[in-house]
Amino acid sequence: SNNSVSLTASPTSGVAPLSVSFSFPANAQINLQDVGIDFGDATPPSGFNGLCGGLADARCGISHTYTDTLPGTYTAKLISGANCGNESNKCTNLSNAQTISTAKVTVTGGSIAESFSASQTSGSAPLEVTFKGIVSCSDVSGLTINYGDGVSGGGYLSSVCTTGISGTHNYANAGVYTASLYTGTKTIGSVTINVSPAGQPSAAIDQSSLTASTNYPITISGTASGVTALYLAVSDLNGNNAFASDTLTVHNGIWSGTLPKSLANGSYKVSAIGPGYVSLASGTLTVSSN
Repeated sequence: SNNSVSLTASPTSGVAPLSVSFSFPANAQINLQDVGIDFGDATPPSGFNGLCGGLADARCGISHTYTDTLPGTYTAKLISGANCGNESNKCTNLSNAQTISTAKVTVTGGSIAESFSASQTSGSAPLEVTFKGIVSCSDVSGLTINYGDGVSGGGYLSSVCTTGISGTHNYANAGVYTASLYTGTKTIGSVTINVSPAGQPSAAIDQSSLTASTNYPITISGTASGVTALYLAVSDLNGNNAFASDTLTVHNGIWSGTLPKSLANGSYKVSAIGPGYVSLASGTLTVSSN
């Protein structure tokens, strides 16, 4: 009967990341197409389908790595009724899962290099900067980015072993700002951002994007400073049959956009248009679709 099936874990304790092998007798009186294992952490349960052959001790086995940096004891469960026997070995009906047997695994805390970084540390206003931080799970409480100009924020990112935070911030005014990632009273790291006064807007078109081997879609990209958005004006070489792209947002000094219509083979004038309808850059687009 199912009650006699015992799930075994080896090893049952260790330091993260800890690889554990779970197994049960291959001759157990259960439907191998139906059983799976819930590892007790944040990872999805897995089925045993196709994992019962070739083991010397005639056992069905599966391995799992516990990477959580939080110390703790996890209760792994051998389950049935959760539709775990599909080809991908994903259990698709966990609400119907029944526990056959359990095994406990104790994971002691590992360590992770905590960090805080910025996509760029200098530039002219307005300057958009994307910050990223990685911390151990024990430091997740109250995780916040202080951008140094009176604004705090950031959105959480999480995985089994680490917790992260990211935030994009626009420094509108010139100055020297110290952005910090902190949790509670602990500072994880700081980055100094130097924002120079706004200069004349400028842009450049990536020359490699001006050669298109398809009529549609055609994507053109480039760089810009001193502007938060621009658009592309396209015409034939005589300035006729002109049309414009949608507004393209400049992120971290980079912009990219797809032209809204198909272009026949040939050459076209492309201009990057900034505030006040000023052309900041121009180039010749060559379309040569086979």
